[in-house]
Amino acid sequence: MDVLVNNNLTRRKGGVSMLKKAGFTLIELLVVLGIFALIMGIALFNQAGLNSNILLTNLAYETALAVREAQTYGIGVRAAASSTAIANFDKGYGAYFDTSTGQNQIVVFGDSNSNNSYDGPSELESLYQVQNQRGNKISLVCVGPSCTPVTKLAIMFKRPNPEASFWVDSGGSANSVDGPATIVVSNADNKNCRSIIVEVTGQIRVENTNGICPGASTVTPAP
Repeated sequence: MDVLVNNNLTRRKGGVSMLKKAGFTLIELLVVLGIFALIMGIALFNQAGLNSNILLTNLAYETALAVREAQTYGIGVRAAASSTAIANFDKGYGAYFDTSTGQNQIVVFGDSNSNNSYDGPSELESLYQVQNQRGNKISLVCVGPSCTPVTKLAIMFKRPNPEASFWVDSGGSANSVDGPATIVVSNADNKNCRSIIVEVTGQIRVENTNGICPGASTVTPAP
């Protein structure tokens, strides 16, 4: 005879009651909690790395946008300030990088005297300051197919030519150099980085350099 007691089925066989019970043992609970803690630890560790990658990628695209701003001014119809009533549309615009003193900033400027170099606040259009987020920084500026490092570089654009020109500032004078230009941004330990590549044609792109960063190896822009 089967008797239903407290929603558990009790079967009586030979005078012995056999009660079916559901639940977890202490060992099972400890195993489940251990697996849960392991998964949470892995997730939190990966989350920190993901946040660092996102910040570094954002810095790379912000750098590319600063160069793009100079390009837009240079080949667009932005008028330069003039001492006369006639607006000046002949001025070139550039993005200026200076790593000689560890300056983590990008200057977008209007080249008032046409010397292809940034000459101070009177030419300033926009200033992009790299914030110290997890130690991210501009770690390398280089030019040419072999990525020759330079300390002061102006990437210039001037209408009606859509192409970019590259000028290295040394000793107070700017000298033209071959492109492309590569700006590398990396994290504090140089184990992760991104490259912003400006081609002679004016194309601007961001690439993941797959861990090949300044301090670990030479960064060579893609062909």
